[in-house]
Amino acid sequence: MTSTLPSPTKRLAAVASHIDRAQDMLVSRLITQRHAAVACLAATKWMTFAHRTRDHSARVKRAKQELAQYRYRVLEQAERLTQLLMDLDVIESAGSDIIRSERKQLVHRIQTLFDTADELTVKANRLVALGDIIFPQAPEPAESPAVVATTIDTASESTALEHPTPSDTPNSEPANEGNEGIPRYIDSLPLWTPPVRLQRVIDGVVLTVELPGVEPKNVDVSVSPNGHLQVTGFKLPTPDDFPLLLSHWRPVELRCGRFLVERQFPVDRFAVDLMRFRHLPTGEIQIVVPDQPQPPAPTPATFVHPYTGLCVF
Repeated sequence: MTSTLPSPTKRLAAVASHIDRAQDMLVSRLITQRHAAVACLAATKWMTFAHRTRDHSARVKRAKQELAQYRYRVLEQAERLTQLLMDLDVIESAGSDIIRSERKQLVHRIQTLFDTADELTVKANRLVALGDIIFPQAPEPAESPAVVATTIDTASESTALEHPTPSDTPNSEPANEGNEGIPRYIDSLPLWTPPVRLQRVIDGVVLTVELPGVEPKNVDVSVSPNGHLQVTGFKLPTPDDFPLLLSHWRPVELRCGRFLVERQFPVDRFAVDLMRFRHLPTGEIQIVVPDQPQPPAPTPATFVHPYTGLCVF
């Protein structure tokens, strides 16, 4: 008994279904997984810096394994595309222009996905190389002179954040990005928007930004002379955030990664040079923007009319 192959139309439909799954992985899922891998690497770096006396060899090993597994998943999709292209080559059109046209469209889709897979492969290789640079070997519990210098720089940066510094160009990058002890590669973290409340008070307005769990040293508040306010910073993900980062469908809003809050205050109504802010114990930041001082109302003058002798105000 001989087995018959499916018709070319069914075989093309099966290949198209596999291409759809590969496209979903390359365009959506692998992007989210890359963000999660970067967040895991950043969190591991932060833990090794914050708790230098502990043994983090197992944590570092898991972080590097996560990077290697992500790279393997990217290469796996590239191999799948190659296999699908080979499957299309063996499908004969049998003189049908419709089958030939559909096969040509599928080949074009695969070639487009190959470009996406190549870009992800380059980024995955860089990410693995970055992990080797950050963690060339098991972290030492002893504190090195470089770490001591970083601690001093971080403290001075936190002191500078007590008062906002106006600048011509608003600083859109987090304040501690250049420090060795704080993760420098936070640009790959996902972007989220914290809740903001704007309340009118007697002598101005109060802008409240809800940032629970965000350390004050990881927040930067700046305002330009033209009244453009920016609140930037980052929040490293916790172990509870990793399932949400890895999930393709997020039922709740993400509350970790980079954040940016922008507001424009007219300088003719608000005294932006007198703007001040403070960190509350609840994790909120209150920014007070006072009104521009109004000139005093003119006092009516009193004089006597020269002809009538009446007082005129």
